[in-house]
Amino acid sequence: MFSPQAPRPDSFLRPNLANFSRFVSDPEPVHYSSNPTPRRRNRRRRELKHRAGLAILFLVLSVSAEPSGAQTPGQALTLEQAIAMALERQPQIMARIGDLAAAQARVDQALSPLLPQSTISWSASRSQSTSSLTQSRSVGTGTTLQITASQLLFDFGKNFAATDAAKANAEVSRGDLELEKDLLIQTVKESYFTLLLSKRLVAVNDRALERADLNLRSAKGFFEVGTRPKSDVTRAEVDVANARVDLIRARNAVRLARVALNTALAIEVNAPTEVREILAYAPFPVDPAQLAQEALRRR
Repeated sequence: MFSPQAPRPDSFLRPNLANFSRFVSDPEPVHYSSNPTPRRRNRRRRELKHRAGLAILFLVLSVSAEPSGAQTPGQALTLEQAIAMALERQPQIMARIGDLAAAQARVDQALSPLLPQSTISWSASRSQSTSSLTQSRSVGTGTTLQITASQLLFDFGKNFAATDAAKANAEVSRGDLELEKDLLIQTVKESYFTLLLSKRLVAVNDRALERADLNLRSAKGFFEVGTRPKSDVTRAEVDVANARVDLIRARNAVRLARVALNTALAIEVNAPTEVREILAYAPFPVDPAQLAQEALRRR
């Protein structure tokens, strides 16, 4: 009997250690005599082989239950890897691929009336009658086989027009697929760089909090020696509180950006996805005279 509670999608892959422990471990040890019989030795060997097989099966299931699309801990995703993962796992892409396959199949369906058609039918009947006067009974059996073949010669271009329309719809489905891919790639890139930017802003706000805290300590020191008024200390405390609020907002923005990226990648929203830092500044030396010559040459 099935339980009314729906199991998790991956619950059938993850073995329960408590259930396996009933077979692997022996809660009630069996005491053997000092001189066991051959029958008992064979039974003991079979039990050991059975437990070893269950232990190996448990290890195999534990390894296979790990999700294949999970990110390796300590490894950051590159932009190319994120785009490839999104194109492979996103349900919208899978739906567009299915629509394209269905549209291509409808092209053959529209062309099928122009091909030779054949139908075969077979029927059988059996009748039985009994006469009460003559006490006689008659039985009759009949079978019918019918084969029909047809070929459409001319329909004023109706099927050719339907085939062209189906081909056009297939091209539309192909365009929808490419559009969905482009939109997904754009979403992944935006989420990727938004996460990088949010992490940079966390570092900036952290430095701002440290500077505000240093200013607060300085203001308290000047106030204690009598060179600054109490208002400077109050203003410094307000700056520290505002810096802490900004830091909280920056950290929250990192979480939101990570959730958006995980959604675009079609993985668990709470997955600790990390991205590789690619916003490093690299100088790009240019020669103004060469650029001017290139611009004049291309005009």
